[in-house]
Amino acid sequence: MSEEYRDNSIVFVTDDGEELEFTILKSLNHEGKEYILVTEDPESDDVEVQILRLDSEEPADDGESVQVFNSVDDPDELKMISGIFCKIFENDDIDIIVED
Repeated sequence: MSEEYRDNSIVFVTDDGEELEFTILKSLNHEGKEYILVTEDPESDDVEVQILRLDSEEPADDGESVQVFNSVDDPDELKMISGIFCKIFENDDIDIIVED
């Protein structure tokens, strides 16, 4: 993966309070919804990615807002969004494979 992704990280907090750091490879807005393509290890030769959808923004105690991302579970939506990401990366020698 390219150096351009190094500083583009996001930390997710699970329902159990565990913090997981991901690198955002790309974001896109499609039909009024925001999606991000993330990975835990952008330096790997065989990068595994996840597509997440921004489902809400909630106020936080510090006055900022907390963005709530969830996995895309609908197979048709996942196929459509992964196809868009594939087109975005088609010139970068990156293949996005959706596993059933």
